[in-house]
Amino acid sequence: MGDTSDMVQVASEEDTQIIDRLDALMEQGRLYLDPDLTLTRLARRLGLPVKTLSIVINRVSGEYVSCYINAPGSKLLAQHWSKGTV
Repeated sequence: MGDTSDMVQVASEEDTQIIDRLDALMEQGRLYLDPDLTLTRLARRLGLPVKTLSIVINRVSGEYVSCYINAPGSKLLAQHWSKGTV
């Protein structure tokens, strides 16, 4: 058997549902604008263990949690910069 570190983890249907819930929560509450947003707070609001949410975000997006959480806010900021409204 080879080295298992090269194995790709495939997102399950449950992972996808969790990400859908997370995305809806982030968008509806505009949580990406909260500078104090943490993985712990998100997990609590979704009713999930912190580690579970972290693993799901990584498995589905391939990104670190902080990158995934900050991406919508970064895109919004970039839009404002391009329009000269910042």
